[in-house]
Amino acid sequence: MIELPEARTLARQLGEVLHGKSVVDVSGAFEGKFSFYSGDLEFYKDKLVGGAFSEPEKRNFYVELPIGNQLLLFRDGVNIRYFEPGAKLPKASKLSLHFDDGSTIVCTVSMYGFLGLQEAGKEIENEYYGLEVSGIGALDEKFTLGHLAGLAEAPGSPKLSMKAFLATGQRILGIGNGVLQDILFNAGIRPRRKVSELGDGQLPVLYNSIISTLEEMARLGGRDTEKDLHGNYGGYATIMSSKGYKNGCPKCGGGITKEAYMGGSVYYCPVCQE
Repeated sequence: MIELPEARTLARQLGEVLHGKSVVDVSGAFEGKFSFYSGDLEFYKDKLVGGAFSEPEKRNFYVELPIGNQLLLFRDGVNIRYFEPGAKLPKASKLSLHFDDGSTIVCTVSMYGFLGLQEAGKEIENEYYGLEVSGIGALDEKFTLGHLAGLAEAPGSPKLSMKAFLATGQRILGIGNGVLQDILFNAGIRPRRKVSELGDGQLPVLYNSIISTLEEMARLGGRDTEKDLHGNYGGYATIMSSKGYKNGCPKCGGGITKEAYMGGSVYYCPVCQE
């Protein structure tokens, strides 16, 4: 799933490979129970063909491709891959963009995903994209310790678990169930712990963990559970994930607990996380 490290990595890589290119064709199979689109294939062709790519913005949950006067948007489980001119393309795709140099961007979907178009400068109709543009991301300058404290003290927040607080309601853009696992591990806090149960000094620890963990994930090209634009896994070795938890806790050497919680899995060290 696209969370902040992957959104930043994909934006950087797209800027590197698509600079100066224009779209000459659009193809794909707009189908699938858990694939959500704005418009049909002909709509995308009409809006994108002939448009030139420009530098993408750094987002938190979304990947934006600025093409002409349109913003092509991706979120959640959309897999975006770049293919050099002449490369063999996958037989099936949800959406493929063909560029004037023969290169192609192919998009598929894992589990569920959103693909949409937004005209640049126009009123935003998609609620979630509107929050993405107007909200505060975890690595934005406006995301301060005071801002986090205000979120923690807002009505309803004290009763929430740490997973619900960090990964629902888009309170902190860019944090989903994936990245929050290592954030909480580095902060020494369990996913089920209530916000109201945080002890003195733990909120600054959590804040610093959010910043440092996400910066490291983004610096290393995303998590090793997710693939980048070229089909390579990210360089950040996750600890609290399906890929890393069987290695045990790197701090105490003990086993890591995996539990089902709030529609997904959570991981924690019963010794190092209170």
